[in-house]
Amino acid sequence: MNRISLKNERPTEGLCAFYSYKVPVHGIGNIPGFIAIANLINNSALGGWRTKLYSSLEMAIIDATRLARDMRLKFGVLQIPMGGAKADTLIDAPSLRSDQNVELCDNFGEVLMLLRQREGIRYITGKDIGRTDDDIARVAKTAPGLAAVGSPSSPTAHGIFRIIHAFFPSGGSVAVEGLGAVGMTLARLLIIGGYRVVGFDSDRAKCEEAKRFGVVIESDILKQNVDVFSGCAGSFGFNPQTIPLIKPKYLIGSANIELEDPERDSLALHKAGKILIPGFGGNGAGAASIINSFITDPIDLNDVLDSLERFALEIVAESQRTGRTTYHVAKERAETNIRSMEKQYQKIAVAI
Repeated sequence: MNRISLKNERPTEGLCAFYSYKVPVHGIGNIPGFIAIANLINNSALGGWRTKLYSSLEMAIIDATRLARDMRLKFGVLQIPMGGAKADTLIDAPSLRSDQNVELCDNFGEVLMLLRQREGIRYITGKDIGRTDDDIARVAKTAPGLAAVGSPSSPTAHGIFRIIHAFFPSGGSVAVEGLGAVGMTLARLLIIGGYRVVGFDSDRAKCEEAKRFGVVIESDILKQNVDVFSGCAGSFGFNPQTIPLIKPKYLIGSANIELEDPERDSLALHKAGKILIPGFGGNGAGAASIINSFITDPIDLNDVLDSLERFALEIVAESQRTGRTTYHVAKERAETNIRSMEKQYQKIAVAI
């Protein structure tokens, strides 16, 4: 069986670096994957590790690229000095035996160590699709200081709840699409907070669980006459096919890259009178909750929640004042913060 390989590839648009790798697993062979890095601050970037099969290699690269770019913007919104990245290993996680999964985790950790030792890049990974807390803890043993152990789901949900509450402090109605770790927690917070919640998930068991604590299950989730739509499911949810179906005015969710085409779809939502809080502008509490071990100045999660609430209110106010989309206002603010952090760390590097 071949050894682990790591290759520096030509980065696609919006990335500063792109690496392909192959990790050997007994009984399967060499499993391909890649790491997309949108930017580096102090030679560091953070982003989840997902194990997933895509319809094509091109779609996998597009997904990882956009996710890395959104991680970059997410840290920009919160002014956290960290670059954005994403890793994909192209395998269906449920198909792995437990011993194969252990080998995959160990070898992925070796990839992270190779990247640090050979390229001088500290890519810090965390839990994503197809990965568990135990998987990331296993990676941390092979790659000390390069795995953010802990689940970001609950802090992410609390951040989204705070934003919804900022716009509807006296209660209201919310449609939650996707009742996974984030969506289920958000639904519980909303029910406890006195909101009416409509939800849906393709997993019937999750729908039954949500029904038990008061969520009304409706499959046509986009068409619900509610105040807020909160997308906590997959990517590319807003596009020319779905936008005309959306009933709620406010779109506040945890899903990353919710716009299939950011320029086209953000403008379409704006023209339709919808108020979008982009994923990178609302779901950063999860990443912030697991990052303290990797940055100099510790982050207080309550401060992060306050920042997300304030950011959401400010971008909506600026959008209404200037006529620009909330997506463009949010992106511009994040970019300004990123440039400031990059300059700051360049000065520190020169001083050292």
